[in-house]
Amino acid sequence: MNGRTGNGQAGGGAARRRRALVALFVMALMAGILFYVFAGESGGAEGRSDAQNVAAGCAPTESDPGGTTAYTPDAPVRGDLGDGLVISGTVREAGTCEPIEDARVQVWLATSEGGEYDPDNRGSVLTDGRGRYRIETYPVVPLYGEPNVHVAYDDGEYEAVFRRLVIDRDDADLTTNFVLEPNG
Repeated sequence: MNGRTGNGQAGGGAARRRRALVALFVMALMAGILFYVFAGESGGAEGRSDAQNVAAGCAPTESDPGGTTAYTPDAPVRGDLGDGLVISGTVREAGTCEPIEDARVQVWLATSEGGEYDPDNRGSVLTDGRGRYRIETYPVVPLYGEPNVHVAYDDGEYEAVFRRLVIDRDDADLTTNFVLEPNG
């Protein structure tokens, strides 16, 4: 035999296997891209997207140092706190990566309207069926040092997480995602 297949091509079996492997690689790559586009969201200041959380097994979000500064429990659920800065993200359960519906996410910050302790600069929102939350506020101003926004989950069913996110004063949006560990 001269190494040619019945149709006159050399190494037909090996070439078919290579084409099949390339096709599988391309399909896996496309599936990853589609997953990132449709399931992932901007990591924003947190620097980590939902797609990355899923890939990491949805490790719980850790609290930041200073995250509880000016914290007051049970901020009222409010539609918005002003306009100029949109704070948004998703809330998922650790391990399963399932979105958490009706999680209460609290936001507080210093704005031109007052400081972090001002009741008009704090509020809570509930996540929707896909675990998403969104609240608009006045733009952040530096009170003592860096301009920052506090975003927290503190509602009891899951372990509390307090974020203190430093942003640029002229930022118009901030995305931070939470992955929560169930209590107990």
